[in-house]
Amino acid sequence: MKKIAFFAVVFSIFFLSCRKDISSSNQKIELQYGAASSGMLNGESIVLDSVLEDSRCPENATCIWEGNAKLRFVYRTKDKLKESFMLNTSAGYRRDTLIDGFRIKLQKVDPYPRMDEDIKQTDYRAVLEITKE
Repeated sequence: MKKIAFFAVVFSIFFLSCRKDISSSNQKIELQYGAASSGMLNGESIVLDSVLEDSRCPENATCIWEGNAKLRFVYRTKDKLKESFMLNTSAGYRRDTLIDGFRIKLQKVDPYPRMDEDIKQTDYRAVLEITKE
């Protein structure tokens, strides 16, 4: 019985030490419009607040530049303090920011525009990479 209890304790310690912790690694999260990230940043969260602009060149179109998607996010701490920030898809604009020691970088925005359809705000998703600095 003591051996079983010992192995249960060892297994629990090993299992808990394998949790992904943003404070020691990079983390990629996917946010849907209006939804908050969960279980990250020691109680902090990020919300995809709105898509301010989406001028990315639609699929199967000929464009003179790549265009840009500009998104607004809201960062909230566990103390309910919040800060809004904007990130872009185009390299000519701000693609990352530094807040509370975390580098937050926009990796991807979906869906990609198509010539024959409009995208509703509620359909947007963003992938962010978060790194502790």
